[in-house]
Amino acid sequence: MAYRRDADLEFLSKVSRDDLNMLAHAIIYDKDNSKRLGQTLDSEDPERPDYWQCVAEQIQKYGANTVTTLFRFGKGVQYREVLYDVCDKLNVSYKKTMITSSIEDELLKKVLRDVWEKLSDEEKNLY
Repeated sequence: MAYRRDADLEFLSKVSRDDLNMLAHAIIYDKDNSKRLGQTLDSEDPERPDYWQCVAEQIQKYGANTVTTLFRFGKGVQYREVLYDVCDKLNVSYKKTMITSSIEDELLKKVLRDVWEKLSDEEKNLY
């Protein structure tokens, strides 16, 4: 297993099996229910005790550059680095000194603002 110990992903060890399976499904399949390329999670046994680490490993690998991952002996990147990259891509304002949950809050606010702006006036009036 190529999971890198990551304090920001350790909570997955406490997630219910059903919730972990839902997260795994979102990682394995795209919106059209086709298997994503490059994922290896579908070959893992969801009943194994360390399955949460398999899920965390896949998150870390998705956030990594494939070529760079080869030089890391198949290991991905820490969750914070994935979060930084997502925030940078979506133009989310954050500081690297912020705690992870605060950066996630900024990301969520940005996504919600973007969705709100795309709603029609009629849809906005429903809320």
